[in-house]
Amino acid sequence: MSAATIRVGDLVHVQGQERAVRDMKALPGRRKLLIFDGGATYLLSPASCLPAYRSQPCP
Repeated sequence: MSAATIRVGDLVHVQGQERAVRDMKALPGRRKLLIFDGGATYLLSPASCLPAYRSQPCP
């Protein structure tokens, strides 16, 4: 996923760990600051892609 497609609740792989995106903040230059459960953060630039998946709600 990229900065343009990431959403709160997505699970992303960062530095060898799977983390849930708890919150995000838009930053200048189309960057996003991802805030994970536990308070860890990651700066995602528009050119970056992260391995991730989105859980689907049950019908």
